[in-house]
Amino acid sequence: HVVLLFPDHLEATCLLNDHVVYDDFVPSRRFGPLKALAKDAETHTVWAYTATTLFELVVSDEERDVWRLYLERKQWDNALKYCRDNPAKRDAVLTAQAAYYFERGSYSLAAGLFAQTMRPFEQVALQFLYAGGGALLHHVACDAQPQLLAQL
Repeated sequence: HVVLLFPDHLEATCLLNDHVVYDDFVPSRRFGPLKALAKDAETHTVWAYTATTLFELVVSDEERDVWRLYLERKQWDNALKYCRDNPAKRDAVLTAQAAYYFERGSYSLAAGLFAQTMRPFEQVALQFLYAGGGALLHHVACDAQPQLLAQL
């Protein structure tokens, strides 16, 4: 993120997608115009100040949605890296990746990815069956076999 200082407000923008993620108005009549930003090198705290007032900018969990931005860009490896051992986020990335390859006809790759998700085997098998009959179903059966045996 980058923090922009204006005389009457602060704005933080995500560098990955250029979306404004924070915008806070500071009443200049009460505090005067914002003058500058400063960062404490030891504590990494960011401060904004006017001639009479000091404001602390609290940054928390700045990377929490980065996985989703990479998912939207179909940068699967980066998305998985930012899931932070969160099974639901990891499942969302793997499911989206599998669906992407399925739609493009890379059925073997898609089957291997679906096998790593929490999606029920029956649902995946039907998806492959409807798309191309028994020939495509073979990909699912081969890739899902280790996961099915582990569940027994």
